[in-house]
Amino acid sequence: MLTQKWSRSIIERYYGYGVSNAYLGDEDQGQMSAWFVMASLGLFQTDGGCRTEPVYEIASPLFERVEIDLGKRFGRGDTFVIEAKHASRLNKYVQSATLNGRELKDFKFPASELLKGGKLELTMGALPNKSWGVVKPLK
Repeated sequence: MLTQKWSRSIIERYYGYGVSNAYLGDEDQGQMSAWFVMASLGLFQTDGGCRTEPVYEIASPLFERVEIDLGKRFGRGDTFVIEAKHASRLNKYVQSATLNGRELKDFKFPASELLKGGKLELTMGALPNKSWGVVKPLK
């Protein structure tokens, strides 16, 4: 839930919704724009995709629906759709999630699932759902 809060906060504060604050300056070879695009989709990778089996973490999408063309000609799925019901400036917290019809209780899913194509469905709300996507600390 902190990823949802802070990724949305960074977008609103440093990228904004208007032309006047759409770009901060140093682009870092496209990394700042790439981060903004991924965060706007509601996807996040705290490890930069460096795992042997990369995952996407679910953040706070700006849009109610996004369709990503995966380039089927490259051996991937056709499209990956992200639907975030009730997504808005106020409703930035994930209440529940399903991936290709299966309930997700975790805040992350394998990147390989995205590349197959399919649909991530999120229900958004104004307050954090403290029982969704919570990982119990290691003992």
